[in-house]
Amino acid sequence: MKVNDLKSRITYYKDKISEYAYHPYLSRYIKEPIIDEDKLLTYIHLFDYVRVEESSYDNYLMAVMFVQMALDTHDYVSHDNRETEVDVVRKRQLTVLAGDYYSGLYYHLLSLIHDLPFIQVLAKTIREVNEQKVRLYYGNHHSQDSMVQTFKNVETLLAYNVWCHFMTEEDSEVIVESIFVKSLRKWKENKERYFPQSAQAIAFAEKMDEEALQLTEEAHRLFLSKCEESSVAPSLCKRLENGSDQEIS
Repeated sequence: MKVNDLKSRITYYKDKISEYAYHPYLSRYIKEPIIDEDKLLTYIHLFDYVRVEESSYDNYLMAVMFVQMALDTHDYVSHDNRETEVDVVRKRQLTVLAGDYYSGLYYHLLSLIHDLPFIQVLAKTIREVNEQKVRLYYGNHHSQDSMVQTFKNVETLLAYNVWCHFMTEEDSEVIVESIFVKSLRKWKENKERYFPQSAQAIAFAEKMDEEALQLTEEAHRLFLSKCEESSVAPSLCKRLENGSDQEIS
């Protein structure tokens, strides 16, 4: 898409993803899927930077976002097995089904461009992120730092693995810190998704309320440090640091 305004590109892809993902039955019972704009923008920057062929660009971008949507959608499934009302149970079941449906869409899109290795990257990532989520929800963590690291893994593993498919592991560490900064800035939103369960997780979330700002500042400094150490172009680091209020050439 030949548009320099990032806000227009974000709107274009959000509309295209929503249209592609629309299912009339699911839409009757569950909310429209949430599309994470920060992560969408991250992949726009990546695929621009590595010059993905125009014929494959949309398939790559949409496939990765469908994986993100699948992972995010499953976060909104109620874990209260005491719920018995028909509508509540149906909504829970359909939310699970919606996440699986989005996973199927990524596979379909990548099969059209015959990139089996990337399909394997995303399948591996789904497994890894889900393992980290189980650990985050129910794990017996020995320290606050351990839970912070698990939360960071949940938020950044998909982007890291995607970047590693196109770039070196060292350069891909830049995106980990970039996304972690943005996740910490949206801490209150993430808190509602990730910490409804164990007493330990709730205690962790309460402590994070106090430490989120400090952690954000530390993550931002680490991001700048990774940019200096890597071979990632300064222009890309600047784009990752900035929001959508920019133009690209």
